[in-house]
Amino acid sequence: VSAWLRDAGVAVDRLTTAQVADAATFSAEKYDALLLEGDAVPTAMLSPCKQYMDAGGVLIALAADNPFEIKIAQDAQGAWRLDPEKPDFAWQTTALHEHLGMKFHWSLDMAYSGIVHTPTDLLKQYLPAAGVVKKGLKNRWFVPKSGKFYPLMRSQQAAGGDYTPQVYLVVNGRRRAIISASRIWTGEANKKLWPHGKETVAALVRLAKDLRDGKVDLSRQLAVTVSETVVTPEPLEFRVPVGKGVDPENATPLARWGRFDGSRLEFGKALEKGGKLSLPEKPDDKRFPSALDAGAMLELALPALGDGPAHLRIRGAYKADRAALAAKLGDATVWNESFVHRVSAEAMNMGFKYDKSAVEFTRIVYLPPDATAARTLTLHNPGDAPVYFDAVQIERRTEPARTVGLGLHTGVELAYDGKTALTKDICKDWTWLRCTARPWWVGPPSDPKRWEKFDNHIERYLALSDHCQIILEGTPEWAAISPQRYAAGGNRKHMVAPDNEKYREIVEHAVTKFADRVEDWELWNESNIRHFWVGTPQEFADFCKMAIPIIRKGDPTARIIIGGMAGTTVSAVDPFAVAMVENGITKQADLFAFHCYAPAGLWDVGYGLIEGHLFSLDCGTEIYANEQGFGWRPGEKWLRQGEFSPDIQARLYDIGMGRLMANGVAKVTDFNAGGDDNVLGIIDENGKPRPAYAVFADYLNLTGRGARRLDVSLTAPDGGALRGVYVAASTHDDGAVTLIANPADVAALHPAKDAANRTPDAAVAVRIRLPLPRAAEYAVSADEGGKPRPAEIKVHRKGNAAWAEVTLALTGRTVVRLAPK
Repeated sequence: VSAWLRDAGVAVDRLTTAQVADAATFSAEKYDALLLEGDAVPTAMLSPCKQYMDAGGVLIALAADNPFEIKIAQDAQGAWRLDPEKPDFAWQTTALHEHLGMKFHWSLDMAYSGIVHTPTDLLKQYLPAAGVVKKGLKNRWFVPKSGKFYPLMRSQQAAGGDYTPQVYLVVNGRRRAIISASRIWTGEANKKLWPHGKETVAALVRLAKDLRDGKVDLSRQLAVTVSETVVTPEPLEFRVPVGKGVDPENATPLARWGRFDGSRLEFGKALEKGGKLSLPEKPDDKRFPSALDAGAMLELALPALGDGPAHLRIRGAYKADRAALAAKLGDATVWNESFVHRVSAEAMNMGFKYDKSAVEFTRIVYLPPDATAARTLTLHNPGDAPVYFDAVQIERRTEPARTVGLGLHTGVELAYDGKTALTKDICKDWTWLRCTARPWWVGPPSDPKRWEKFDNHIERYLALSDHCQIILEGTPEWAAISPQRYAAGGNRKHMVAPDNEKYREIVEHAVTKFADRVEDWELWNESNIRHFWVGTPQEFADFCKMAIPIIRKGDPTARIIIGGMAGTTVSAVDPFAVAMVENGITKQADLFAFHCYAPAGLWDVGYGLIEGHLFSLDCGTEIYANEQGFGWRPGEKWLRQGEFSPDIQARLYDIGMGRLMANGVAKVTDFNAGGDDNVLGIIDENGKPRPAYAVFADYLNLTGRGARRLDVSLTAPDGGALRGVYVAASTHDDGAVTLIANPADVAALHPAKDAANRTPDAAVAVRIRLPLPRAAEYAVSADEGGKPRPAEIKVHRKGNAAWAEVTLALTGRTVVRLAPK
């Protein structure tokens, strides 16, 4: 920075803390501006900085999203430390915040609120080349109190509201400070996004000089007010998409409204309560309402849909119980659902909180041939609260539906191969066994037995399953990115980022030795949290860039999985997902893994958020929900969910699987395969399945025999709204169809406390329409918990198309099989 300023003709001195604290060396009479970097301020400089600003000097904070917050001091050896280090947070200071008339609020969810960053006229005077930047960038939540905020790079939320600017001038009487939140603006952290780092530093200093000389008339400049209450954006209004969105699953749209981009900003205003609107074929998106309030109805003119199977895909959101949406093609009701909103204020996964989030959903509805001749699509909200739209389309598939798989993750310890009754037999029907390789066991190059423990460990997995997914996670000390980083890792040293050149040997060894025996290679686990990745998102992207080519070359038939994210933020963007997309990792990998942990059965909440994040980044990579579960006994804090028991665990599994797979999810692996007493285990240490395993086993019926996801139409027989009923289905190579009809959220079937409170003879009648893979007669059978249930089937034909109507009375989770005669 000093060199840049000298190049710009600015006289610069670099001062120590002692010199700043010495009034004879440092004062406002001698210096126009004092530049600091980062969030820390030496304690000895707090009073001198106050005096400096009182005398008219301008303080400038560079790369400081939380400026002037951390007090530091040198110890006897000269090392800088928090001041004081104990008790926790005693080092925090508000001294300069109060002096400037600004206030800091703690909220991680607000930290990424600013999406659109626009240079103001004040900055343009000093940096004419400055342009608009659209990207979710971290900045702490500061609000003006007695001071005023004059933005230089104004930061606004997706819906337009002001957030703490990325670069701004704070004025409180004679006291003035210029704050830049990120190294992006005043360095070279992202020259593609902002190539003006050097020029920006000079611009800020010239502004400071003009402020000292009274040459800036702030009465003519924009001042912003930032809300002091948590600003929770309306559903689907907190992202600014980087492009035009994705084409889900490469389907051809026959008619489309909006963009699948995680946002509803391209739409017009919401259709008010009880309102009605008809739109012609191919209307401008601004005429399509962004939401339907209770009772509102939207009629859309359709083009001729032609022959062949078609589906209606709706991606949207709701934030209140009993919001609802019904879809009719002509006079035929193809979908009618009253949504169950269960979001609580509890922690979801490792500290990620979704309590202010709307539930983002996807429904893919089969359109029977007798309905596709219709020329209108009617969307109606028969519920009590609004439903919001991301995008709506009627589509025809250009390729087969996604393959379906269901697996389990290993236990914390691999204790079940030979030590208990749990053997390979129970694994044989699982699509996958997900296993961590523990590369931190690999010895240094000087160790003649360096690979022995690592190799034996993987061989134990391969002896259990022919379909292992191996997670390459963990770093031995000799392969760490640096000795300092390894030492700083504390009791998680083995999760430090690796030196990629050294770690390359581990990847090459594993892939070469076990090629063709491993089904999938997963790159790390939960690398978006420090507990599992002691590094940055960019360092993880660099790790992926090293590992992916090695796997592609050494094991070309294996899939590559981006290691599962431990939840996501309820904010405009997730920085880990951004790094994966911007570095091209999502295009190089086959699956993007995500962990859907949540209380109350809400696995679909985090899933919907990360899907929206990825869509907003123009990323349509398939999401694999490869770790989630519920505790059967009290355990870790982030598993809080009230009462615990094996039966409660099973109940939550039922809700979680039902809600998640109703969103078109095709690949799920749950934690924990068991073999120990892990709090999440659905198999105990003696190899005996817990009640939750019965849920998993029912959904396993969707897999095997070339299983592919099948999208169906689910309604009540009379076309009325269904509430709390979820369906998932698949086809098999032999022409058979499997359905799981699950009334997991039907309160009458699942009393909260006592089974004796169950509504007598309660049952939910449903009608499921589905395409038949073969032009044959089909037989239908159904069972609930191993007991036969009555089911009726009616087969229809039109030309070469055949489809079925299956009618059921559900009293619980039911497995339905359709077999060609």
